[in-house]
Amino acid sequence: MEIFHCLYFRVLLTFTFIVAVVVATDPYSVALLSLKFELVDDNNSLEDCYNSFSGQLPVGIFNLTNLKVFDISRNNFSGQFPEGISGLRNLVVLDAFSNSFSGRLPVEIPQLDHLKILNMAGSYFDGPIPSEYGSFKSLEFIHLAGGVPWQLSNMSELQYLDIAGANLSGPLPKQLSNLTKLESLFLFRNQLTGSIPLEFSQIVPLASLDLSNNQLFWAYT
Repeated sequence: MEIFHCLYFRVLLTFTFIVAVVVATDPYSVALLSLKFELVDDNNSLEDCYNSFSGQLPVGIFNLTNLKVFDISRNNFSGQFPEGISGLRNLVVLDAFSNSFSGRLPVEIPQLDHLKILNMAGSYFDGPIPSEYGSFKSLEFIHLAGGVPWQLSNMSELQYLDIAGANLSGPLPKQLSNLTKLESLFLFRNQLTGSIPLEFSQIVPLASLDLSNNQLFWAYT
């Protein structure tokens, strides 16, 4: 209850959303924070603060239906991610990076039609990424862990895909070449095998590609 009151108080202060952001110096965090600023309009502001919340995420937070940015990254929330996130219809950013959640990834997240940033990595989710995640229409940034369903290739607006260090195995899905707006693809530290599909040459905007620490090779014709 104390956790909920603390979070709710911050929402009232900013009128539209709650964030708990830790400013870090690593390039990944700086880039993500910069992207968040671009997606939040002038009436909203990100608040820099350090927290160490733990325990289960209070479901009452999902009653705050005007949230645009929900950032609980770098805390220690645990247990299954609770149901109810689909009620935050205005959500643009969902960042739960580096917590201790377990169980399956929430299948209802793709119901968030306005979501542009999704970061659920750094916890203990198990099982494959739900195939429903391929139904995102506006998503531009995704950082997850789990098996890659080919349906992810349906996310036509995706610009950043990071599923590194997720124990992926098998061939690299050639359907990922359908992500024609992709600028960054990180699949390093997995157990991917076989050839890198020639279709990847169709991803013209791709500027950052890291497939290291796999068992992949280029196929030449």
